[in-house]
Amino acid sequence: MRLSVAVLLVVVLSAGACGGADEAAEERLRPVRYTTVTDVSVLRDRSFSGTSKSSRESRLSFKVSGTVINMPVEIGQRLQPGDLIAEIDPASYVLQAQQAQATLVEAQANDRRASANYERTKGLYANSNASLNDLEAARAQAESASATVAAASKALEIARLNVSYTRLTSGTECSIASLSAEE
Repeated sequence: MRLSVAVLLVVVLSAGACGGADEAAEERLRPVRYTTVTDVSVLRDRSFSGTSKSSRESRLSFKVSGTVINMPVEIGQRLQPGDLIAEIDPASYVLQAQQAQATLVEAQANDRRASANYERTKGLYANSNASLNDLEAARAQAESASATVAAASKALEIARLNVSYTRLTSGTECSIASLSAEE
């Protein structure tokens, strides 16, 4: 009987131990106080006297004069390379380029005529039908006409450049800080 009482006691104690584990798992949570830590310097207002200035600044202007007809930018606007900043009226510069083109065509015609006259005078001089003075005059006229063609060609190049200078574009990625012109 002692043995059965001992076995019964062990079974009761084992069953009691299992029930106690469930009660320990359901332990009640206690509230915890907490505080969020912040940097005090962030909340502090700071002011500095002085002027803020970009490290790179470019003052742009037209290479030719004229009346501004288009300015599609605003202060603070971001621009990409090649974007139009302003444009002046190109009409007079286009006319100058057309006039230079006509002058070049005329100079080329004079050059052809002077060269042909020189070749003809050279043939006549070879046959003793023209004087040395006539030959030298024809050669000087041919060289002068050739130089006139070169000068007219450069004048046309300058006139075309002036037409291209009527558009002011950005050279790099940038932003507009100020505008000192109006349409």
